[in-house]
Amino acid sequence: MEQPDREREVEQAVSRYLRTHMRFSAFEVETKEQRLHLEDGIIASLHQAEDFTASSSWLGQFSLEEEIRSSGMWLKQGLDGIPLSESELGALECRLAGVTQTPPASVPSSVIAQNGQTAPAGEKTRTADIVYYLLRTLAQYQEQGETSCTLTSGAIHKAMGLKNKMPSVCSAMYQVMEPGDVVVHTTPSGKSSTIQICYRLAGRFLQTK
Repeated sequence: MEQPDREREVEQAVSRYLRTHMRFSAFEVETKEQRLHLEDGIIASLHQAEDFTASSSWLGQFSLEEEIRSSGMWLKQGLDGIPLSESELGALECRLAGVTQTPPASVPSSVIAQNGQTAPAGEKTRTADIVYYLLRTLAQYQEQGETSCTLTSGAIHKAMGLKNKMPSVCSAMYQVMEPGDVVVHTTPSGKSSTIQICYRLAGRFLQTK
């Protein structure tokens, strides 16, 4: 027998509990297709993870739906889908950690050329100079105890005081990548001001001198 008033009361109680006892993270997803892919992948990743289980007090154990009781999740769709790849999980981790950052203020707007001389940022700056700047930036984050950081091409271009060097900045960002790093955002050209790459710092050998 349906009890609309009772159902409404329970839903309101659940909503109050969620608002006061749980935390949420939100980030922008560009297209509906990407959102659906992430949703399906997260569900499948959780369901198929060996260490994912519901607590002994989880009320879903009393559900009439076998899929809910066995999965430990309040849903039935997508349980046997395709889990997210390691690179997708890495990019998601970076977004949820809120690690999108610009180079720290302590990194000077000039860079050190390979011959040890100070090279002024600007039109004469080479890709090698930008690579060195990026490595110094990553090293400083590493020294601060960060395990990862996401850099944006436009922020790097601005911090170095460059002019018309966006292709060189993007090229340098790709050159600095190592296994485990993730391209969080790119464009068809791969050379825009919105390129974002998440660099893993744990276990990375970096030097500031």
